[in-house]
Amino acid sequence: MISENKIKKIKEIKEKENWAKTIIFYNFQGLPNEYVFRLKNDLKELGGIWKVYKNTLVKRALLTYFNDTPIKYNNALIFCENNENKIINMLMDFNKDNDNIKRIQLGIYDKKLVDYIYLEKIASLPSKDIIFSSLFFLLKKNMIILIEILENLNKKLKQ
Repeated sequence: MISENKIKKIKEIKEKENWAKTIIFYNFQGLPNEYVFRLKNDLKELGGIWKVYKNTLVKRALLTYFNDTPIKYNNALIFCENNENKIINMLMDFNKDNDNIKRIQLGIYDKKLVDYIYLEKIASLPSKDIIFSSLFFLLKKNMIILIEILENLNKKLKQ
């Protein structure tokens, strides 16, 4: 029988899973405490939430993702509502700067279980701000070209 405390933890994981756009499974095994504290502070600044649960509770809470997939290592779950590419980049940079061990195990992105490689691709994408500014630049540029063409056409028609 599952204790009441474990049931609360399972509900907590499910609630966080409902609002999080991304959940990252981060292997913190062997990290010195000062690294963990620094990592948690950096995550908080970017809007990420670091939580540690037992793997069995995580598997029960997120059963739809983990039918046959084993959860390895001691993982912290990092919940991201937004800024996921910044958070993943920060985690990868943190790994390179400290022990260069692949600590991001897998993740749940847009309600799908994804591997490290997929998360790495997300991290390599430009931020929304850069994408929007590029899009607006292209739209503005094309609009200016269209206006010039229409003005030239108008001039030719008047002649």
